[in-house]
This record gives sequence, C-alpha cells and structure tokens, in this order.
Amino acid sequence: MSTSARPHGATPTTPTGGSGSDISGSSPITTTTSSSEEDGASSLASEATLLSPQKREEVMRQKKTTAVKVLVNLFPRIPKVTTLLLEFFIKRENRVSLLRDPLSHFCQEQSVLAAQDCLQKLHRQFVTYQDIRDMVENLMGLHSLCLNRAPATARSLGLVIRKLIIIVGELATSLEKISEVPVTDWMAVGDAVVTRTDKASSRALFCMHCGQ
Repeated sequence: MSTSARPHGATPTTPTGGSGSDISGSSPITTTTSSSEEDGASSLASEATLLSPQKREEVMRQKKTTAVKVLVNLFPRIPKVTTLLLEFFIKRENRVSLLRDPLSHFCQEQSVLAAQDCLQKLHRQFVTYQDIRDMVENLMGLHSLCLNRAPATARSLGLVIRKLIIIVGELATSLEKISEVPVTDWMAVGDAVVTRTDKASSRALFCMHCGQ
C-alpha cells in the first residue's frame, strides 16, 4: 500500500473539530462589520450632539414652523376643534355693547383680534407655539395694565383670557411637544389670571373699607 507523503513542515489544512480556515477566516470579517456599524452609529450621535449653535437653532426653527403641518396630518381633530371654538369665540365676543366704557371696549377688541389672528394662521397652517405664547403674553400685559386702573374691566378681561387659553391650550401643547420644547401648563396660566384678578379686587375692596 502506498501512503501519501506530506511535505516536511506543512500543517494540516483541517484542524480537529472544525471546518478549518473557513471559520477562522470568517470570524474577523463578522467582527469588523459589527464594529464598523457601531462606529457609524456613534459618529452620527456625536455629530447630532456637536451641532453648532447656528445649526441647532436652524433645526429648531424648522421643527417649529413645520409642527402645525405634522399635527394636521397626525392628529387632525385638534386643529378642527380649535378652529370651531375660535370661530364661536369670535362670534360671541365681537358683539358691540353701548354700555361698555372705552377701556372695556378696547380690551374686548384686543382679545377678538388676537383670536382672529390665531385663527387665520391656523387656516394657513402657519401658526406656531410661539405665536400662541406671544398672544397670551400680550393679553396678560394688557390685563396687568387694567388691574390698578379699572378692576372691573380687569376681571372681565381675565375671564375672556381664560376662555381663550382653554380654547387654544390643547393646540399649543401639541405644537410644543412636536417642536420638542418645554411644555407650558396652559390651564395653570389661565387660572393664574383669574386668581390674580380676584386678589386685586379683594385688595381694592379692603383699601376702600380702610378709607371709610
């Protein structure tokens, strides 16, 4: 019988218990692929974290302007309900009364104009959470101006502001969440307006009694 001769110094091609060079060759390839994926993910995360202030501000601005379109596509009920309530609010508060004094009439007109502006921007899908914040802030500034001069007017304006905040609160909260900014407790803001009015009225009554 003839036996196959093996060259001196050669190693077996198939080690015991495995498929040899195929397995040993495939293992480094798999390891290299997974590590490259991890490196890619980590590099993307680092790029997102290391955005320049200008780039980050641009991204936030884009989120803010496109939030209403996202809301209309994902949750169309919220804009529709807000639109109906704003239309009802404008129709009800836009009535002119001859018994109102000039300051009360001015405050009423400002609240109606603010609601109309919000409604128009909502129709055009152009409203942002900052628009609603600015609207409420301006009305609250007017309310603060009326507190010392005309407590009765301030009280009626405070109730109107609270109604308007209740109407746009859900819309504003949704826009804030989509824009990834801190969410405002709009119900607490509306309650704070009325509470501040009640405190001012109580203080005015107390001063009147002290004067007597």
